[in-house]
Amino acid sequence: MAARPGGQFGDMRGPGSAGGLPRRAFSPDQGRPVAGEIIEKDEKSITIKLQDGSSKIVMLPGNTEIRKVTAGSRNDLKQGERVFVVGKENSDGSVTASIVQIGPFRVSSMNR
Repeated sequence: MAARPGGQFGDMRGPGSAGGLPRRAFSPDQGRPVAGEIIEKDEKSITIKLQDGSSKIVMLPGNTEIRKVTAGSRNDLKQGERVFVVGKENSDGSVTASIVQIGPFRVSSMNR
């Protein structure tokens, strides 16, 4: 299979240097990124609808960084928001987030 433009996770473009993310938005040891629309939220997790129509539960431990163009918090995580999550995948398929980036970016071929 030929390499896709934009690397393994495809094309993420938007404001800023990397689709709205700082150049050092995440490192490989933080886990695989997941992006999509928040469809559910509770105190400990969010559920994200992925581009392929499936969903992913993202766990939010107390040390998870919530980012947006300005400083963010858990209160900024709302249904309908577009998010980019970096974290480790758990054995049950959920992801434990280390970073949640809120904001405008385009997701063309992530989560594949």
